Amino acid sequence: MKCLSLQSTTITQKPEATLGITVVAHFVNDGLDVVLPLIMPILVAKYALNLFEAGVILTCYSATTVVSQPLLGYVSDITGHKKIYLASGLILMGLGLYLVQFAPSLLWILFCSFLAGLGFSVYHPAAMSFINIAYGEKRGFGLGFHGVGGSLGRGVYPTALGILLAAYGFGSALISTLSMAIIVAILALRLPSSTGSRKAREFRLASGYVILITGAVFFLRTLAYAGTVNFIPTYLVRELHLDIAAAGIATSIMFILGIVSQPLGGHISDKIGRRAVLGMSCLLMGLSFVFFLWIPYPASLVFLSLFGFSIFLGFPLPYAIVGDHVPRETISTSLGLVSGLGSAGGIIAPLFVGGLGDHFGLGNAMFYASTFAFVAALMCIFLPKPKKKR
Repeated sequence: MKCLSLQSTTITQKPEATLGITVVAHFVNDGLDVVLPLIMPILVAKYALNLFEAGVILTCYSATTVVSQPLLGYVSDITGHKKIYLASGLILMGLGLYLVQFAPSLLWILFCSFLAGLGFSVYHPAAMSFINIAYGEKRGFGLGFHGVGGSLGRGVYPTALGILLAAYGFGSALISTLSMAIIVAILALRLPSSTGSRKAREFRLASGYVILITGAVFFLRTLAYAGTVNFIPTYLVRELHLDIAAAGIATSIMFILGIVSQPLGGHISDKIGRRAVLGMSCLLMGLSFVFFLWIPYPASLVFLSLFGFSIFLGFPLPYAIVGDHVPRETISTSLGLVSGLGSAGGIIAPLFVGGLGDHFGLGNAMFYASTFAFVAALMCIFLPKPKKKR
């Protein structure tokens, strides 16, 4: 079977320089990714939304990524303009979130969410391909260290934005997010350039299996992640009666240990294999979130931190598994396909939790979502075995 793919040449740049730029870009990209869940309690109150409608907003944000990540990954493989797409995505994401404050209705919120989600969908296929190519067989370390930027963003943004929202409101808070997006987009243009050309090659059945099974694990992880993390600020405000600043700080507590767990998970996976570390992280995700719901606040924040640690322990590993087993010429396309399959969970989970939450309570609905992490752990058994040489 034939398929159309790319033979690309990347203009050389020191791996450390590539990693440094993408770490900063990851900080902003993943920081922006938590903005919509954090402002959701405000949107719910302002527009008198129920939980299902809140879930629709989050789903609209995620919906575009299922198609756009594989498509943009494929286009970037062909054209070689990965850094341009990455920079454009950051700006579009920041702009979409900034415009939410001016939305006159739910329909306009959905449109702004869609724009922000489209921008978010660009980042990971492009950035992960830079790291995979730069670090080769040490990609577990490279991707894990790259994840430090994302964890810092997810850790810093909720606290900073929560304080800005409480003190100054939407305008000042969201203009800061847009400004950061523009500044870092300019920095991203310093990533190495690459050239692309169309070339027919044999489709590899093994690569197809890697993409499908890795995507399936990613999908189940995302069901658990999107069904819990997206609603945690709303849960803290509605159920535990915290203010928006306190909810932001608690959300930061959840994410901040990813600074340690992402490089740790990537490094350990280089030594003992991706499957074991990814499976362990999924299992810990489920267990720690269940205890977060069962243990009274504020002691529950310990388990919320462990939940965040567990999420990011395995976060870079699906991308590393793909990098281990697919040809370099199709790396962005393959990463886009896996990300797209994973993002399908981000479409389903908010609707699932929002609908159940309106009828059975938000805490119960989030508990049901967390059980998908246990299924993901079981699915890791079917991931491909470690491959030492490519």
